Amino acid sequence: MSCATQVPRPRPSRDVKSGFEATPLCGKQAIAEEIRQSWAETLERIIQTGERLSEGRFQRADYERFILPFSYSWGRKLIRIAKSPRILNPTNRPVLPDKANVLHQITLLTDRLFQLGVGEGVINRKCLVVDIKHFRQSFVEPGQCRRRRMTVVFDCNPDRDQSAIETLDHFVMAVQELAQTRFPAVNVRPPRRVKELLES
Repeated sequence: MSCATQVPRPRPSRDVKSGFEATPLCGKQAIAEEIRQSWAETLERIIQTGERLSEGRFQRADYERFILPFSYSWGRKLIRIAKSPRILNPTNRPVLPDKANVLHQITLLTDRLFQLGVGEGVINRKCLVVDIKHFRQSFVEPGQCRRRRMTVVFDCNPDRDQSAIETLDHFVMAVQELAQTRFPAVNVRPPRRVKELLES
């Protein structure tokens, strides 16, 4: 097995016209070649690629010029992933997936939601984008004014189940406890048919 070629890091130069630190074209070409050869969807490679993109200071036109294996928008997401403290924290490695799109969704979570997601098992090595999106959308963080409705179904037949009312009370209490972990304020209103059942 041959040792990987070490690509020297380019020295930034000042772009007077654009007013930002720019990387020489020869340096960008070397970084782009390294990215094309080593790109793979593993956590380590995703972080490494994001770091190299950040070092190279690639602009939008550079992604097509140097034939990078992803778009400019995805390049920005990889940089965000590579700078995320929770992604870089080695203690989180056992629960982090190897998919860039899922890792990007994880970076959008607040610290509170990230800890809850890990604790509830939503965030794991095999989780999908849809899992993280649904988890994030099921919460209302403090300060948000949006109203959310959570619908639950209690399936029973009072004619056959004499303890339906008592069971319903336990069910509603369990749902309230679940809702309180996701919403700052909870208002429970029994449906009309349940009200009629209670009054009878």
